Amino acid sequence: MSGEVWVVSAVLAAACLPLAGWLWKRSGREGRLALAGSAGAFLALAVFAAGAYQRHVEAEAATPESRPIEVRGDGYVSSRACMACHPDQYSSWHDSYHRTMTQAASPESILAPFDGRTVTETYHYRLERRGEEFWAVSDDPNWAPRSERRVVLVSGYHHHQIYWFETGEGRALGRLPFFYRIEEQRFAPFQAVFLAKDLPTDFSLGAKWNSACIRCHATDPRPGFGDFTHLDTKVAEFGIACESCHGPGAEHIAKNRNPLRRYLLHFSDSGDESIVNPRRLSAPRAMDVCAFCHSVHVFRDIPTALDFSEHGPSFRPGQDIRDFWHIVHAGDSTSPIVQGNLKRDPHWLEDRFWPDGVVNVVGREYNAVAASPCYRGGNFGCISCHELHQRKSDTRSRKEWANQQLGPGMDGDEACLQCHKEMRGAVEAHTHHAVASPGSRCQDCHMPYTSWGLLKASRTHQIGSPDVASTLSTGRMNACNLCHMDQTLAWTAEKLTAWYGIAAPELPDPADREVAAGLLHALRGDAGERAIAAWNMGRQPVRETSGSDWMLPVLAQLLLDPYEAVRHAAYGALRRIPGFEDVRFDYLAPEDARRATQQEVLARWRSLARPTPRGDATRVLLDARGELDAARFAALLAMRDDRRVFRGE
Repeated sequence: MSGEVWVVSAVLAAACLPLAGWLWKRSGREGRLALAGSAGAFLALAVFAAGAYQRHVEAEAATPESRPIEVRGDGYVSSRACMACHPDQYSSWHDSYHRTMTQAASPESILAPFDGRTVTETYHYRLERRGEEFWAVSDDPNWAPRSERRVVLVSGYHHHQIYWFETGEGRALGRLPFFYRIEEQRFAPFQAVFLAKDLPTDFSLGAKWNSACIRCHATDPRPGFGDFTHLDTKVAEFGIACESCHGPGAEHIAKNRNPLRRYLLHFSDSGDESIVNPRRLSAPRAMDVCAFCHSVHVFRDIPTALDFSEHGPSFRPGQDIRDFWHIVHAGDSTSPIVQGNLKRDPHWLEDRFWPDGVVNVVGREYNAVAASPCYRGGNFGCISCHELHQRKSDTRSRKEWANQQLGPGMDGDEACLQCHKEMRGAVEAHTHHAVASPGSRCQDCHMPYTSWGLLKASRTHQIGSPDVASTLSTGRMNACNLCHMDQTLAWTAEKLTAWYGIAAPELPDPADREVAAGLLHALRGDAGERAIAAWNMGRQPVRETSGSDWMLPVLAQLLLDPYEAVRHAAYGALRRIPGFEDVRFDYLAPEDARRATQQEVLARWRSLARPTPRGDATRVLLDARGELDAARFAALLAMRDDRRVFRGE
């Protein structure tokens, strides 16, 4: 066996020697016989594990030169070296979606049906499985002189997957021009998975995995651009693994081969300086670990970018992220790299921020948290709510935990009450809603669903309070009207003034005083506003608060939206309304097919015995009988904001 394998075996054996000696002294003859048998079984297990590891090493050594490979270096030893001493942490990480950010193509990692079917996206791509390999055969002229490519890497395992093929140009990868949507079990073109009508050129063509995706989809990424004529891309490990958060582990393993040191550390509160534990860092430094991926950033400067292109990041967990990344904010004009991005694409900042600087996309939560008042105390950060390893006492399933990696109770009020203890007995006085109602949920008011990505709305991580002025200046729906979608902005302004003394802004547009805010955003807002409004109509608390009957004509109209993401959100909300669960709709279908579904929904809505409209029905464009005011509906639709919208996930 190799030296690396003997190290694994030695660590396993050394970990158990002190305990074995103690048991031997305290055992009788029968106990010692049982202990000897157990030792034999353990030895067999260690040999098996070492052999499996050896096979992994040999297989890795035989990896072809046509794709990025896993090669340890820079002190990185891979998660497999952590498994023996940290089995619980390894297990929860292994079941997380961080691990599957990138995987080598295999029958276990590829979820799409490579069964001979053809996917058409400008050109035709026939997907085939050949034994343990996956291939795409295409008439794409850019593939000449060969018509087939082997798929060698896959990104994603949670919401959708992207497939990367070998190009024949060193380790450089190409990308199949479509996603596989996992929940829907279907292929979708790139644009249909983003909130976009026309993707930016550099985005739609796609930077190679080797230069862009590698940054956040692999551990210790080393693009290996060299002289830019031959890519020699290597990583310590595909996916986000142990050392992405804890730093290189070689020193930690070397120092902890001494069992006495390990046991002394176990009973010490000082921690182990040979490895980074984010929970022992200050909140800002712990957040910097997450910020390496979960931020809007560019390289600090050109030399940093050039160094990364060959050697990978100089940043290590525990360091200040600003020594590596320039963290971008709205209106940023200090970074020459941001200036260069804006020169190539004038929309680059607005694709990532609302006009007031609040982040508008998912996956960039660092910028939002760092701009929140909670962060300013120096004790609040990502791991105040998120747990990267599931604790043993957590009664949720592993899949439930892995979905958002939140600690127990952190998806509810406890996330806020752990710090704001004074609110525990004063919720109703603060919220002016019944304690058990959605209006008393901390996160729904202070972290509403106004960010977009992965074809859904997500909670903003910029913690704030609702106000109407921000809605008027940015188009971002406020928390009050995201729940009370059937109420006007004027109604919300009046409540906020009465309850919290927030000055009501002027509302020169009569519609803001006469028409429900949710309806206005859905009909005349831009694509970002329409998507968020439609998606929130699918939330049960929203339908219970606002009613859903008036939503049906709106959602039916959004099935025809020019943006695929808006159509997807509208259909998702529509099928959650009782009586419409069985509606069948393809958000990628031609317009005539989508229009037929729209008419079906409207006909079914008109045929139902509808409830008496709540309050003044005119604000949701219904008359006293519940019939649609078609003229006003059409007038608002004609005012739809059709400007270009893209969310730069």
